[in-house]
Amino acid sequence: MALIAGSPAYDITDAALLRLAASQRAASTLQRNVTRARHGRLRPGSYEFDGREAVLFRTTSVVEAFTDALLMRFLSENLEPADVLIDKLIAEVELNSSRNWDSRKAAYRRFCGVLMKDVRNFSEIEGAIDARNMIAHGLGELTARQRRDSQIHARLRRINLDAPGGRLRVSDAALQKVVQSSLNYVRSLDSVIAHAKAQR
Repeated sequence: MALIAGSPAYDITDAALLRLAASQRAASTLQRNVTRARHGRLRPGSYEFDGREAVLFRTTSVVEAFTDALLMRFLSENLEPADVLIDKLIAEVELNSSRNWDSRKAAYRRFCGVLMKDVRNFSEIEGAIDARNMIAHGLGELTARQRRDSQIHARLRRINLDAPGGRLRVSDAALQKVVQSSLNYVRSLDSVIAHAKAQR
């Protein structure tokens, strides 16, 4: 049965886990079907090269969308919308907290009492976020901002990624780790938020 947003059966955690399971299947299919180029490397433009980046990009985007949606669900369930002012406040938080990951972390800390560093696999997610940004903003290479970041390579290594010469390299093992870390993160954040709601 397909989950439809707005229906009673729809749950954002289930929706995220379903999308991440699809990423897991796609990563497994890519791993089985890899054909290496003449020198044992994947070429930009090849199905496997583009496929790995696409799965990484989609997986990290699902994590980001889930993180934003879970915060909004928490706020809407825990704040009584007494008037238009509360509605405007929630809308402002939604816009501001989804700007970047520093904003997301600050919103979770302020409104939910949750530190992202305490959520399972968040340190790996940070590496996946860096890789996704390389794909989205640097065409698979370190962006100007990332080149000035002395910790970028350490974060990438947490998720088995590397960027020799500034170019992102996504191995089968790294892609599997991105997907598994994302699944663990979604489950963990959902659990942490459920605990935070129970404490209120």
